[in-house]
Amino acid sequence: MLLAVASSQVEKVKARAERQNLPAATVVEISPEEYPDFSKASCFNCNQLFQKSLLELSQARRNRELRTQRDMPVDILERLIAGCMASPLLSEEEKAMIRQPSERNP
Repeated sequence: MLLAVASSQVEKVKARAERQNLPAATVVEISPEEYPDFSKASCFNCNQLFQKSLLELSQARRNRELRTQRDMPVDILERLIAGCMASPLLSEEEKAMIRQPSERNP
């Protein structure tokens, strides 16, 4: 499973991506109005994903190292997917795992 991590340090994440000459679309900003589980403006850096097994996620949840949220609305998920597809740092294998089923090769 691939995970993206949210940060409330939006300006720092955007500045880091800009210094690395990464496309602006790879930093996806989300407001609390769009996703009420976030108490302040946050963003995802779609250039950095973490691969974890279901066992690792289960253990992290049990150890209270992982905080889960409600499912995100489809429009936010679509923006996250687009951000990942725009990233020059993600491998084609990672991008293939993220693509919508209709976009995958048969």
